[in-house]
This record gives sequence, C-alpha cells and structure tokens, in this order.
Amino acid sequence: MKQMRSASVFCLLALLVTATVRPQELSYSLATADDYVAPLVNPAGVAVGNARGFAFALDYEPPGVSREEFSLFFSGKNASYVYRRRDGSHLHSLAIAGSLTPNVFLGAGADLPEFNRARGSYTTGLLLRPLNQFSLGGRARYHAASETWDYGAGLGIRPMALLNRRMENRVTLTADLTLSDGDLLQPTFGLETELFNGVRGDARFDLEQETLSLSISIATPHLRLGTGARLADGESERGTAFVHLSPSRFRSLGTPQSNTWIEYSPGPAIMEQRLLPDHFPFSWLDQPLPLPELLDQIARLRDDPAVAGLIFVDHNFLTSHANFKEIAAALDDFRSRGKKIVFYYEQTNTLNYALAASVADAIYLHPQGYLNLVGFSSVQLYLATFLDRFGVEVVAVPSHDFKTGGDALSRSSMSDAEREALESLFDSLYADLLTSIEKGREHRLAAPAAELIDRGPYLVAAQALEAGLVDELIYQDQLTDRLERLHPRSHVAEVRFSREMRADWSVPPATNIALIHVVGDIRRGESDPGMSAGSRTVAEAIRNAREDRSIEGILLRVASSGGSTLASDSIAREVALAAAEKPVVVSFGGTAASGGYYIAAPAHHIVAQPVTITGSIGVLAVLPNVEGLAERLDINWETIRRGERADFGVPLRRLSPEELELIERSVAASYERFLEVVAAGRAMESDAVHEVAQGRVWSGAQAADLGLVDELGGLADAVEAIRLRTNPNRAVQLVPVGGRQGVFSRERTWRITRARAYRDLPPEVRMVAEALETLGAYGDEIILMRMPYDLDLAW
Repeated sequence: MKQMRSASVFCLLALLVTATVRPQELSYSLATADDYVAPLVNPAGVAVGNARGFAFALDYEPPGVSREEFSLFFSGKNASYVYRRRDGSHLHSLAIAGSLTPNVFLGAGADLPEFNRARGSYTTGLLLRPLNQFSLGGRARYHAASETWDYGAGLGIRPMALLNRRMENRVTLTADLTLSDGDLLQPTFGLETELFNGVRGDARFDLEQETLSLSISIATPHLRLGTGARLADGESERGTAFVHLSPSRFRSLGTPQSNTWIEYSPGPAIMEQRLLPDHFPFSWLDQPLPLPELLDQIARLRDDPAVAGLIFVDHNFLTSHANFKEIAAALDDFRSRGKKIVFYYEQTNTLNYALAASVADAIYLHPQGYLNLVGFSSVQLYLATFLDRFGVEVVAVPSHDFKTGGDALSRSSMSDAEREALESLFDSLYADLLTSIEKGREHRLAAPAAELIDRGPYLVAAQALEAGLVDELIYQDQLTDRLERLHPRSHVAEVRFSREMRADWSVPPATNIALIHVVGDIRRGESDPGMSAGSRTVAEAIRNAREDRSIEGILLRVASSGGSTLASDSIAREVALAAAEKPVVVSFGGTAASGGYYIAAPAHHIVAQPVTITGSIGVLAVLPNVEGLAERLDINWETIRRGERADFGVPLRRLSPEELELIERSVAASYERFLEVVAAGRAMESDAVHEVAQGRVWSGAQAADLGLVDELGGLADAVEAIRLRTNPNRAVQLVPVGGRQGVFSRERTWRITRARAYRDLPPEVRMVAEALETLGAYGDEIILMRMPYDLDLAW
C-alpha cells in the first residue's frame, strides 16, 4: 500500500512538472535503450526482454494535456508494435529482434505513417554487450520519402565496477553520435542512475541542439511510472510521462519482505519430457509438467526474496520413485535459504508421505483424513497354467535365470532367481524409504519408521498423530493460522513466475551442453516423445550434437526399461562415437535397465538415484505358440514353403529342437556382445561384468557399489559432472537437441484407443493382450534387451 501511495504522489508531481511542455520523444542512448522505448530507438534492444508488456506515454504542451498526443506500446519477447497519435495522424511502428548470442542482439523496425510504406522509415539495429561494463549500439535508418539515410552509434560504460562491484549496474555514462545527410552532428552525453532500487534518474545533454533532457521514474514490482522534460535555455520545452506494465519484475522501491507463503501445486503428473512441443499452438494444451521445468520452478521460488515458504495442499505427485528423490533434493535446497515447507493432506500414500517427511517443517492432516503408509509391494502374475487351458504356450529363452522377462507368460509361479533379485532390490529401496522418513521426523516419531510402516495404513487420522507421523489434525480453513505461527505477519498467495528485468548487460559465457532424452521403450524408427525412444531419432540427435562445434558435451537423460536389441546397439554406437570426441554424461531416471543401461555404458560418467532401477544386463527371446488353441477351435492351416525354415517364428506351430537351439545361440551371442559393451565402457573385465550381470536388476545404490554407476544423485549432479569435464570455470547451458520425431503418431493414437478397450478386461486377459502387443511392436525382432518389470507403476 505504501508503494501504491508513493506511486500516486509521484504521478501527481509528474503532471505538475510537465504541464507546460510540448510533445516530443525524449533523448535515449542507442547503447542502453532496452526498455519499452527500444522499438523506437534501437529495435535490437527488444531482444533483451526488458521491453515486454504494455506501456502508455502521454506528451504535454501548454496550457495542459493534449489528448491527441500519446503512444501505446505492446511488446513481446522478440517483437513490438507501437501506435502513436501525432497532430491528428496515426503512426504505426513495428519491430522484430533476436539474439545471435546471449550478448549480441539484432533488430529491424519500420515506422509507417497511416501504414503508407512510401512515407515510412526503415531501421536496422545492433546491440553488442561483450562485458558487463561496456555496451555498444548502432542504428541505420532509411527514410523512404526523402530517400536518405542516417546512422547512429552509442556507447555505454559503467564505471562503478572499478570501485564497487555491487554497484556496477547502478551508474551508466553514455555517448551517442549521429551521421545525417553526410553531416556528423555533435555528440550527446548522458548519465543514467539507479542508486536505490526502483528510483531511476537520467540526464542527457545534446551538444548539437544545446538542450538538456531530464527524467525520473519509480517502480514497483511490475509497474514503472516516469516523467521527463527537455530543457532549452533553462526553460522546460518538451516532455513525456509514461507508465509501463510488465510481466517481468522491476527492481522496486523498498526491500522485498520475505512474508509470502506460496500455495504450490505443480503437476501432479511429473514426466521426464514434454509429450507435445511447448510452442504455439501446443503450449495452450494442458500437459504434464516435465521434471527439469519443475526443478527450475523450485529454484526460482528459492531465489525470490518475497517467498517465505511453500504450501502443498492435498497435493500428491504422480511420478517415478527416482523423481521423488529429485524433487526432495530441490526442496532441500529451497529450505537451505531459511525458507519453510508445509504439507496439508486429506489423504496421501507412501512415496508422497516420504517426500513430505524428508523436507517439511510441518505436516498437517485432515481430522477425517487417512495416511496410506504401507511400504512397497510388487504383485506379479504368472499365467502359464491359465494360458494352457486355452492351448496357448509361451516359450521364453533368457540368457540367464535372472532374466525373467518372459516368466509371467511362461511360468506358473515365481522362480527362485526372480525372488532372490526382487527381495534384494526391495531391501535396498525400503532402506532408502526408511532413511527418508527418519531424516526429517526422527525426533517426532513415536517408534522407528519400519515399525510405524508395519502398523499402517492409518485409516484413522488420530492414529497417525499419535505415531508422530503428522504434527496436527486441522481443517484447511485453520491452515492460515498455523502458517502465521510459523512465520508471523505472513500471507498466502498463488504461485506466479516472472523473470527479473535484466540489469546486467553481459551474460557470462556458458558451456553449451546438448540435452538428449531417451524415454520409454527403445524401438527402431522415430521417437514418440515421452512414450518411446526411436533409434533413428536418438541416434540422429547424438550425431547432431557430436558434429555441432558449438556443443561441448552431451548429457543423456535415460528413463527406459530397454527394448529392441538392434535399436539399443544403434544408439550405443552413436554414444561411443560421441564419447570419443566430447564428454558424455548420463543421468538415470526412474528406470534405466537392460537396453537402457546398454546405451549408457559407453559414456564417461553415469549418475543414478539410489532408488533407480538399473542393471538387467542380459537378453531374452519370447515366442508365443497358439497351435493348441487352434486345434481346440478347429482352426486348420496348411503351409507351403521354399526353404527349410521359411515359416520360422510363425506362432501356429511349435519350435523344432533345431530352431530352439538356434535361438539359444543367438541369445548367447547377444549376451556376449552386451558384456563386451559394458566391459569396454566401464573399464571392467568381462568376467567381472558377468558376475553382476546375468539379467539381474539392481537399485542405483547397489549398482554404485558394484561399479555399474559412478555417482549417486540427480539431474543437477549430472550437470555438475559434465561441467567439470568441459569447463569448470563456466556455467552450463543445456541445449535440447533432438532428431526427427512424430507429434501425433499412430502408436500414441493406438495407446489411447487401447486404454479404453482394455479397461474392462479381467487383469490376466489384459496382461496377455498388453504383452503380445509389446512383442508385436518389435516386428520380426526376436532377441530383446528389456527389463521384466515396471516397478514404478506397481507401488
């Protein structure tokens, strides 16, 4: 309110000061004009981003305000439109701009009276800011009516950097030269200051016209108001008052108070990558939030001085276990700035509660709410006996006993090898869960976390309170009072993300790192973003990054259970070629196993979460046989072939012993190739790889102990790893790189149709249908590198 009162007083003073001046644009420097006036002064300045929003400028002349003299400014990220009313005429100005590098900007503009091109003027502009203390602007303008050119150059220098680095963008000296009709005019010198946040004062002296321009403005977070006058012979000659509304944040009056609780509800579904492009018109569609964008949002809230804390109101994330760890790390970083986090639930589940327990300052539960804290489980169906009733046989040929991908269809019960692998895996994942819960609530829990989980679920809220799992039972309307206790004189607001006005001229040089996603089933052909990783798309993306000289390293984000052996090998080949020329780091998501691990093995560094599902180094073949079903249904067939095995793989007959032996030899050869790739990439002996391979799945924590991954952590840790391998003295700029891929693929359409068709089927029938569909997606390919489970969906 104080800021608004100050703004009102300032507007009144502005009117009084400029009530006797005539309409005219004030003087601006070509080197520094990057706010709302940029499209009229130097169109290259539009690309800086400070011009965004809406501005209204009102000119003045004696004896009062002339309503015929005003300007309207509309600016986006790279384009602007300005409407000016002058002496009964209409002037339209258009500008477009872009950046060649973060510190070099180009722009072009057109001023069209009444949209008459013959009377218009056309401008090109350049803005060069190689250092934070130095800015150079240039402009060339062609006047169509007179067929003449004029040229201008501006220089900006920030001398305070020599005295106080914290004040280096507070004082600017400018000098501008103009060449008009072949005559070099005398220069204009300027001084621009913002010694206090939100209060800006500028002075500019034109030696050619012997005039002095003065202006002053104040700013609140998204509103800037100002006025300026042009003086000649000591008297006010001309002036303008303006208001600029921007989606970006100005440096504003007063010190922002850290007293705002942000009600934050991202997702709830958090994906590895966007399912659809983020540009128009797809940007209008409601899409799950990608993990990198979520982490960036939390970082921006962390850095916002007005934010005191975050509130999650009955918000349950839907994402992989590993991504929960990514979110927890980001929220931990948020709290490291002295900010607080509160969760309020009506109901929640194991993974969401573990997240809250590990990072929250307080957890509140509805008095009639419930806490479904029960741990983990994986229910595996075995359908061999069921299928046998219908005369259907599924032959699974794994490389080893731990490669159990075909067991669900080929066995009637869990094998000893599968049980051993899953028990070990769950021990590791459960240990991490207990650590997460006890990390944040150790002194509030009534018993060890394992004991409390065994008592769950907590269907009566009071029992969760007695166990120390939550801090209080309250209704949502009581939450505001509890937030006031945690942070006095605070208030709650909805989340709004806005960028800050760019005060620094130069962006420090950054290392360009290609970010390439490998998400979903690995198949041949093109990717379907977020659903499948096509070898053609991924290999092309890696090759493009390898051949691009501006890209200094590659970061692969892998969230895949594997799939096609051929597709996996094609991608791994490109990874190996890239690793021979540039640093390659891999970040594992929820699952990076079998083919997902195979493609990562040639990289220089692998980062996984402790709960990532990885390993499954092995191959298998799964072949259905419906001969018995056909006989029961009295379906007959005849085969005419030329070639002993021309009908090899046809599911209407059983495999011969010779054909089965052929498949077993192929499986063994593919497994040996798997060992070779891992041994070469991990600098291990093949025998050592074999000891930890054999198709067995591991958690990320176990894989780190076995030498299959290099570091436990998330995406941020992978970014840091590649920064150290490229240029430790520079920040990393992630550059998404992709290959050809479809937006609306047949696979995506079929998945939607399938979901509707399968939802009413019995579980065992649905499982068979989905398994056969998955096998069919690989075409004639028999040998697969695929993990047998998708455990993230089983919890």
